[in-house]
Amino acid sequence: MRWFGFGFNAFGQICVQEKSGRGESSSAPHQVKISHPAELSSHVDRSRCCLKTSQIRVSWSRRASLHLEGDSCLSLAGFGESVSSEDCGISKIESRGCKDVFISESHLTLAFPDRIETWDLQKREKSPSWSMDIKTDAEGSDVNLPLVPGGYIALKPPFYCTLPGHLKARSLALGAEHAVLLTATGAVYSWGLGSHGQLGHGVLTSEEEPRVVEALWGMPMTHVATGGWHSACISDGGDLYVWGWNESGQLGLPSRGLRKSQQKTSQQTGELCCDTSTPPDEKLKEEEEHEDVFISIQAFPALLDVSSSCEIRAVSCGSRHTAAVTNSNMSIQFVYSHQHFVTDVYRISGNNSAKNSASTKFDTAIQGGWADRMARGIFRYHLGDLKTRVLLGSHGYVAQLNIQRGIERRKPQEIMSIKQEFNAKQFNFNKIKHDEIIFEMIKDKKGGSPLTNNAECPQPQKMVVLVNVSPLEFGHCLFVPDPAHCHPQILTKFAIHVGIEAVLLSSDSGFRVGFNSLGAFASVNHLHLHGYYLDHPLKIESKPVKPLCPEKGFYRILDFPAGFLFYAESEEVEKVAQTICEVTDFLVNDNIAHNLFLTRGSPACVQTQGEKDFCSRKGVRVALWPRISCFGAKEESAFNVALCELAGHLPFKSKKDFERMTEKDVVDVIQSYLLPEDEFHQLEQQLTEHLLCS
Repeated sequence: MRWFGFGFNAFGQICVQEKSGRGESSSAPHQVKISHPAELSSHVDRSRCCLKTSQIRVSWSRRASLHLEGDSCLSLAGFGESVSSEDCGISKIESRGCKDVFISESHLTLAFPDRIETWDLQKREKSPSWSMDIKTDAEGSDVNLPLVPGGYIALKPPFYCTLPGHLKARSLALGAEHAVLLTATGAVYSWGLGSHGQLGHGVLTSEEEPRVVEALWGMPMTHVATGGWHSACISDGGDLYVWGWNESGQLGLPSRGLRKSQQKTSQQTGELCCDTSTPPDEKLKEEEEHEDVFISIQAFPALLDVSSSCEIRAVSCGSRHTAAVTNSNMSIQFVYSHQHFVTDVYRISGNNSAKNSASTKFDTAIQGGWADRMARGIFRYHLGDLKTRVLLGSHGYVAQLNIQRGIERRKPQEIMSIKQEFNAKQFNFNKIKHDEIIFEMIKDKKGGSPLTNNAECPQPQKMVVLVNVSPLEFGHCLFVPDPAHCHPQILTKFAIHVGIEAVLLSSDSGFRVGFNSLGAFASVNHLHLHGYYLDHPLKIESKPVKPLCPEKGFYRILDFPAGFLFYAESEEVEKVAQTICEVTDFLVNDNIAHNLFLTRGSPACVQTQGEKDFCSRKGVRVALWPRISCFGAKEESAFNVALCELAGHLPFKSKKDFERMTEKDVVDVIQSYLLPEDEFHQLEQQLTEHLLCS
């Protein structure tokens, strides 16, 4: 993920990456103002490797960047931080294991899995000025500062403040001297100084304890924000409510201070005298007579009519200003063509990463859209770094602990048949919130542009990409072929085709796509594929194969759970998609459940591959596993055997299973869901004959 900054930079808080003639960072003085978005400098660890910035928190003159990979360290930029050509103004604090950060002008708070620490930035001490041990409710759950278990961290001592036990906090915003809390049910509470109406209770008195904002009671809210002395929130329907101090027009309501400022500016530029029909003195007198329309303090929440055609999807408050992002219900379109496919991807032996030199616009669009919705609370839970371990053994299974998904995910539908018809009364992707949509993928066979707003559709079929609100991993999204067509969960050639192309559009071989048929742990009977990023290599990327019908690109996977393999490079997508569709149609007609997994991989090769071919990820491997059907509601076990588990990625729902399972245990579970060897061999012969005759 790339981060950009702009605006006031007198203290170097933006700390833009500048290069000298020799390719090193420049030690030139900071630009006071940066007018255009510029990429932030990278943090370099002890081994001189650039670390990815996972999270950024800012105050007026400081910036804290959290790097969750490697040693999980923190870097600072801005007021008081040293400047050198080596680190571009970034200093380091001992922060290994830190999972979240919260910064003000005077203090820095770090959240660790077992404790909270607050550092005094003005004293530059070598140990925290305050700390507190914590115990999270569930293993793997994350602290979301300033909220901590049982309370929150204030901006000044005493830092820890408790919250009443009945308040199940979803988010908390801190103003200069007040706080606004959003509960899990969408209710809004406020407390602290009320002299500017910032609490929304209709009076200017203060509150020592959280008090519900009664004017908003009964209207579920999705987001809260605070400025210095004003507050804002967004309703479930996308309405924006504001209250508090309005001296600078920060509420979007008529402001005396703002009007006087505009008058002063107009007088200085001579614009006030342009209207000769009314003398300047008389115009000022007329405006003074109507001062009663100005609002200096709005003590009750006021509905702000931003636009009748748009919904508000996000709001943020500065000390004396407010910014809101609207949603016009018009999806961004990702228009791509063959020229956007990436073919120079390699996996370096012994290295987890496998990508070319730069992220593609496809990756940027998915990752940026996904991270944006995570920050806005669209998901059912906050997904942080997952505990991961690689099981010993030849299959190299990658195990991850994801407790929250097992608890918070939507209850799967009851599936009774592989050919079950679409049911509009059940949950489907026509019922999601518009904010869950990242973009629509559209193929432009004539060339097109990579990303446009509301571009004309060059072909009738589109693939809607939306976030999975119960994510398995970073970037977990769903690919839904035109949801309005209401296709049941049966693969089509178009879905397969776009699934392969999605993998080719990514420069990161950690991006995977998959499909679960009905009877193979599909949760929703509305055609969709899964996509997500997993920054660990999987053995399926390079396992040897046995040719079955090589002219159709059809192979059997060897030394792995019994399944079939297809391989496609950018010029072969159409042909391979057609072959896969013929096979899956055959399986559906024979009522055989199946899972697909699409990943960058080495070419399908019978003989031992050379190092170059073995490491090549220029094409897409499509693994297909026919399996025993599972009908009724999804059964709960250590892990469900679906697309990612069959490919070697094992999301566990409990810490006990995550820690104790061995490769043999996993193989035994997986084999119990696959076809017996004799049935698989018979199916293999039938499919080979079917493809040869087609």
